[in-house]
Amino acid sequence: MTSAVSGLQAATRQVDAAAAETLQATVPTDRVTIGGGEADLISASADRITGELMFRANLKTLQTAKQMDDVLLQLITGGR
Repeated sequence: MTSAVSGLQAATRQVDAAAAETLQATVPTDRVTIGGGEADLISASADRITGELMFRANLKTLQTAKQMDDVLLQLITGGR
């Protein structure tokens, strides 16, 4: 569970950083590249999406762990 919480924190940091990069990015008028420029809008957007997916995956891990704990508790206590 600790790794899932750490994953949520890392994903949040990544989304925050990507949002800042997106804000500073310039939209090229003549071409779009993935690796060009210092504030690349495509890379910043991809980082944001990746961070959001990481957050969702870690959140699902926590939800699944809680469900497993609840079921185990019910089994141990006889459903009381």
